[in-house]
Amino acid sequence: MDDSIASETSVPTSKVSKEKEPGKDSWFPFTGGLNNQYNKKLYADDILKLIGPEETHKVLDFFHESFGEDMTIDCMYLAYHGFNPDDNLYYAPWHIDDYFTMEILLNDDFDGGDVVHLTNKGAEKLDARVGTATAHGPDIVHGITSNENGAKYMLILKHHDNRPDKKDVVRISKEIVDQWVMNEE
Repeated sequence: MDDSIASETSVPTSKVSKEKEPGKDSWFPFTGGLNNQYNKKLYADDILKLIGPEETHKVLDFFHESFGEDMTIDCMYLAYHGFNPDDNLYYAPWHIDDYFTMEILLNDDFDGGDVVHLTNKGAEKLDARVGTATAHGPDIVHGITSNENGAKYMLILKHHDNRPDKKDVVRISKEIVDQWVMNEE
């Protein structure tokens, strides 16, 4: 990830999501029609405890460099592709998301699972090193090749332009990180 610092963003914090939802500490099957993907919702405290404020700022910087300073993160979760060790195959055929996505690969003890973007140059496999962040908007045709011999874990952050239930929801922001640091001191 790039170590440069992006300029501060003005993120509305009027409806910062602080409420813990029922079952938030559980893995849930993804309901988007793909098999063998499980998600675990994350909140600001979760990511700050997991990677700390400095690394969280780097994640936010990359997100804002990719999508713009005014883009908020309204959805954040851990994704687990390949839940059943006996049948851990996961793949996603070519598709277009209706949201902006940033993914960070968290492990490499599996085979396959490559994220591939379809561009005017053809199919381009993205860098797949642990800790590598990739980002794409709703205009990118992409897919994920089959992963086998182990599960693939990712940290995923999203922004939805088209969901009224996400309007003014902010899961994490630079202001939330700075407030968390001040409260910890």
